Amino acid sequence: MRIKLSIALFFSISFLFAQNDLLWKGYFSYNEIVDVVNGEDKIYAATENCVIFKNLILGDVNQINSITGFKPESITTLYHSTIYDKTLAGNTNGLLLIVNKNGSISQKVDIIEEVPVPPNKKRINHFYEHDGKIFIATNYGISVLDLQTSEFIVTYFIGPLGEEVEVLQTTVLNNEIYAVTRNNGIRKASLSNPFLYDFNQWQTFDAGNWSAIVTFNNELIVQDANTTLYRNNGTSFIPILNTLQNALKLKTNNTQIILTTQNNVFVLDQNYTVIAQITQIPNFDVTFSAATVINDNLYVGTTKNGLFSATLSNLSVFENITPNGPEKNYIFRIKKAPNKLWAVYGRYTLPYEPIIQNDGISSYQNDTGWKTIPYTSLLDAKCFTGIAISPKNNNEVYFSSYNNGLLKLDSNGDFTLFDHTNTGNNGLEQIPANPTTNIYNMPIRTNSPEFDKEGNLWLTSAWVTKGLKVLRANGQWQSYDFDGILEQAPVSRFAPIKIDKNGTKWLPTRNDGVLAFNDKLNNKAIVIDNLSGLPSTIVQCIEIDNRNQLWIGTAQGLRVLSSVDRFISENELSTTSIIIQEGDLAQELFFSRLL
Repeated sequence: MRIKLSIALFFSISFLFAQNDLLWKGYFSYNEIVDVVNGEDKIYAATENCVIFKNLILGDVNQINSITGFKPESITTLYHSTIYDKTLAGNTNGLLLIVNKNGSISQKVDIIEEVPVPPNKKRINHFYEHDGKIFIATNYGISVLDLQTSEFIVTYFIGPLGEEVEVLQTTVLNNEIYAVTRNNGIRKASLSNPFLYDFNQWQTFDAGNWSAIVTFNNELIVQDANTTLYRNNGTSFIPILNTLQNALKLKTNNTQIILTTQNNVFVLDQNYTVIAQITQIPNFDVTFSAATVINDNLYVGTTKNGLFSATLSNLSVFENITPNGPEKNYIFRIKKAPNKLWAVYGRYTLPYEPIIQNDGISSYQNDTGWKTIPYTSLLDAKCFTGIAISPKNNNEVYFSSYNNGLLKLDSNGDFTLFDHTNTGNNGLEQIPANPTTNIYNMPIRTNSPEFDKEGNLWLTSAWVTKGLKVLRANGQWQSYDFDGILEQAPVSRFAPIKIDKNGTKWLPTRNDGVLAFNDKLNNKAIVIDNLSGLPSTIVQCIEIDNRNQLWIGTAQGLRVLSSVDRFISENELSTTSIIIQEGDLAQELFFSRLL
């Protein structure tokens, strides 16, 4: 139940901030680096959904993303050919994107559409360039691309019996191609052999458990599963270095070897001597993902802090060259205030189980760009899933935590955390320890804060009987018990609520449909469920349009309540489907569609 905005929030600045320029702009996070590679006069780095590059002569940093037509699925590996001036990005689903010299983008779907293996085996793991061709290491074998034409040539299934094998990395030495596989050691074959599509032409070079391979100094450089780096001189494997962790990326720039693990980056010279090792970047708690060296400058990608550079001669001083952006690309909720946009990253699954991570809170303004309040400043609260902005003070913002309660940011930039300790007997509640639900840490799972016209802040609380909470404008807390109204009341879970012009609260639930409730009408409540026309009582989203219609998105399709005003005068509410015409066929919009 996350919104993958990739932050292609793709809102125009005009739409958000009332300017006249209607050009689309994208706001991407560049913190989660997947790969870093060399160019002739540029350094390239990829996140899961875009590529950034720094011109080493001019010093400027630019981006290639969906605004420019670059639309990946999820990038796994990156390569730049200096000979053909093409940048290649491989994806988890086998999609290959090529950024050409003139900036145009080619989308190659040959692996997706033509390689006869299950979709989960089409991941692209590595690119290797040789003699005008790109050898593409995948989870099924090796595919070959002509760099001049950008057309696929052939696919090799190199298992001992012709089966699919997971190829992690390839290299070429003395006109022989070597492939490190997950479970079949190192396989090799002669590139002079015109019948490499025949698995019988491949042989096992070494049956050990290997994870990475490059060619350097006319030798093979490989790492095994025991984290030892070796060189092979044609007759034997000679240990070079134990890195203590498996290599995430093993690269060479022809004069140096660059090996990246989670906690170390090693640079070795032509004598296989470690000339640089970094274990940290000052002022950052980093996990490394990839690195390379150009002209004695080290470029390091991290999993959550972006891209850094330093000279090999001074590894105590790093420059952060990450473009400005939100903290992450997976944004769960956004909220617009005048001249400001807020974003949070908490997540929960379809059954409303939280995905707990130490994420911050991001905001955007035209004059300052993106800023992120780090997790360390958020009073240990986690998993923010909703945002509400005070109608009386736009600098007062509330964030619902699906683990810790409700976090308030005041005009002075100070935080207050509301939980069971400071909201009274009628306020926020911890979830009771329960072996049935497997919940023992007694969290407070609040969601979807929403202000009404009178300045009262409403929000839901999961897995408690009193599932609707309100922080009144006078500072008092109040809770509402739906036991006897909702069948799932003791364990109710709610998607984001909406409040209409009459003050009626509309609560989408996990298994009880939609609950309509109005505290001003003697706590009147109506449940919209299967008997009301819903195809499923699992309701994941609702919205009130400008005509006062309530749109209801369920796990099995879409329904519409003709007017929210009906709640005031009726005791039962019915919904209808939307019928659309396609040719001669009338059908239901989103029929049985899982939203």
